Amino acid sequence: MKICYDGRGYSGWQKQKNAKSVEGVIEDALSIIFGESIDIFASGRTDAGVSALCQYAHFDCERKLDKSFVGHVNSLLPRDIRVLDINKVGDDFHARYNVKQKTYIYKFYISKVSLPIYDGTHTQVKSNIDDEVFRKNMTQLIGTHDFTSFCASDTQVVDKVRTIYHVELTSDGSAYTFKITGNGFLYNMVRIIVGTLIDISSGKINLSMSDIIDKKQRGFAGKTLSSTGLVLYDVKY
Repeated sequence: MKICYDGRGYSGWQKQKNAKSVEGVIEDALSIIFGESIDIFASGRTDAGVSALCQYAHFDCERKLDKSFVGHVNSLLPRDIRVLDINKVGDDFHARYNVKQKTYIYKFYISKVSLPIYDGTHTQVKSNIDDEVFRKNMTQLIGTHDFTSFCASDTQVVDKVRTIYHVELTSDGSAYTFKITGNGFLYNMVRIIVGTLIDISSGKINLSMSDIIDKKQRGFAGKTLSSTGLVLYDVKY
């Protein structure tokens, strides 16, 4: 399934006790359709408040499905979650383990006063940034690196080496969109990367991104930005 959702009203993708999750809501809808418990497996977890334009998840069933399934499941889902498409895959396919690339975008705006038109979809940044410095430092992310400096300190992941293929920054007035594509991302990695780039380009951090990567210590990077503005943009298999 190809899935789109507004994550602002959810505790994240993964099911949790006593909290509403995207995964749990979709599984409930599928269980109604099939009359049995259905487990789904996604390309990866998104945190509380994080949205997805293009999330993928697979499930196993005995019934033959056609395109009418999309309308059926959507009729059982809330308006902030939509299945966009469904396709049959081979028995050896796994939505998580077969991922080749993921792309995230992070949206923020620069203003000392909150702008209601952006609040809810962008994170507010009160410090002015130097676009040229931001762009120069973001290109230093490209390549294969140990991203320990850009991972939440309480993660259980041991291997923190990831490959970044592409980075991009676009702007429309005070609103910015940062796009990043890699073979995978660590816990809070994108939010820490953007927070660090903002701190470097506003003069709060005097190190370059390359310097911070080399340090391999979380304390040298910038703050973890809000989940508001983070969107899983695309997944490639």
